[in-house]
Amino acid sequence: MRITTLIAILAATVALTGCNDRSGEVGAKGETGIAGPPGPPGPAGITGSSIRTVTSESCSSNGCPTSCADDETLISAICVGTSSAKFSDNLQIENGVLTARCGPSTARTIATCARK
Repeated sequence: MRITTLIAILAATVALTGCNDRSGEVGAKGETGIAGPPGPPGPAGITGSSIRTVTSESCSSNGCPTSCADDETLISAICVGTSSAKFSDNLQIENGVLTARCGPSTARTIATCARK
């Protein structure tokens, strides 16, 4: 029992020895170092989707003309009505761009475009 107590007191003494140290004064700030060389380039990022959805909701006034951007092509166009949907059967080329239209009873057109 005495050895256990002696070991505990010795361990507490060693642990508390550094508690009374006082910090010294703070030194002056050093000069800024020279910047290192640039690191290697990171890995390539994940490419974005090549498919995009375009929605037009002006159907009652002009038939929902829907087209894709210059660097895209029209894949499909769906005319969505109040109770049903169907693929657009009115495809026209306007100013060199393929455009899909729907009838006046259509609520909106949903077109799918893909990068060329």
